[in-house]
Parts: sequence; structure tokens; C-alpha cells
Amino acid sequence: MEPLRGPFPLSLEPTFHLDPERSLWKPHIETDDRMRAFMHRLLRDFDHHWRHILRAHYKLVHIRKLARGIIRLSTLDFDVRENTGEYTGFSQMLAWEPFADNFVRLAGLWVVLCQDIPDGLLLARKHSAAGGDSTSWSPNMTSSVEVQGFYMILSLKHIMLCTVSDDGTSLKHTAPESLFNGEKDTSPPSELALDYLIFATASARLSVFTPMLSLPIEPQDMILKYSYTHHWAQ
Repeated sequence: MEPLRGPFPLSLEPTFHLDPERSLWKPHIETDDRMRAFMHRLLRDFDHHWRHILRAHYKLVHIRKLARGIIRLSTLDFDVRENTGEYTGFSQMLAWEPFADNFVRLAGLWVVLCQDIPDGLLLARKHSAAGGDSTSWSPNMTSSVEVQGFYMILSLKHIMLCTVSDDGTSLKHTAPESLFNGEKDTSPPSELALDYLIFATASARLSVFTPMLSLPIEPQDMILKYSYTHHWAQ
């Protein structure tokens, strides 16, 4: 008799080597500190919540479903309700409607869904060479410099950002960063990978405003602290 163990997380080592002659794109990323702290916690919780799937081999349809959830979280496209039932079971599957295609248009961004980063990069290059969509795009937290033909390659295990080169003949890309592997202790999502996700989806993020946001930070914190304590006191 041997104890039955869950699926082992897969290696997050990239399956390809970068061309040493090609310079990597290093976008300048600036994010609001509070938004960044909130989104990092939210996305790390997603990695832990669906670890029973993320640790295993999964089909492209599951990538499309998981990507739907990731995009909705990243763009704040969700509702918060009190949980009156049980937590997610180990055998529970994804309820999101999968994206219909491997290419998803998100505001000024093309999201390329793939099982492997090299395949996704090849798809993005073909798409860009065929014309793609060169609409200028500038995230709301960056400078006024416009980026043309912006792609986010998402394999769930890794993430990579691409943009059309200055001469318009090729794609510049970042190094692949490790994202979701369902193993928060040994291989958690990298800080930069989460920043890439927040940065890339900024143009599609919903604006959230309440009267409380017009107050200084200190009164906001006091209100939230009181509301939290009062809620649990009930």
C-alpha cells in the first residue's frame, strides 16, 4: 500500500531558448500600488483555488475556460456575493464559458491562448504579418507613448508580451515569465508575470467609483475597518 498523492505540478522551465542575438522588449510598467496589491492577492488566490487543475495536464478547452476567469479577474469584471454553500471541491470543474477562439480581442489588446509559449509566439507573428490590428494602444497607467500591435501570449503556465518593432517588420517580445502552476509554495506566480497581466489588461479594466473614494485614505480605512467589524458582529 502506498499513499495516493495529487497531481504533481509541471516544470515551469520554458520549453525554448531565447535567441541571444535578439534583444528582448522590456516595457516600462507603472501600476497603482493599491491596485497592484489587490490584484496580486486576487490572482494568487486563483492559482491556489484551481490548483487541482493547474497542476495537471489539461486540454485547450480548459485553457480557454481558465483564461476567461483570469481575464474577468484582471479587468474587475465580476460580482462579489456572500458564499452560503461549500467551497470548491477537489473534483469540481470550471463553469465559465470558454472563449470561442485562440485569439481574443480585448480593448486594444490581442490575447493569444496556447498550450505552449513558442506556439503562441508563432501565432502572434503570423497574425501580425497578415495585418492583424495595428490600432494604437496606450494603457492608462503608462506614459503617452503609443504601442502598436500589442499581444499578450497566455499559456497559463507562462505569459509573454509582444509589440510590433519600430520598423514594423517583426515582433519584439519580453522573456516568458512563470504564471500559474497551482503550487504556491514551490513555484508561485512571479511578481513580474502578475504585473504583465495587470499592465496588459489595463485598457479593458472597468472603472470603479464610489463616493467613499473621494475621501482621503485615512477616513476610507476607518470606514472599511468599521464595516468589516460590524459585518462580523452581526
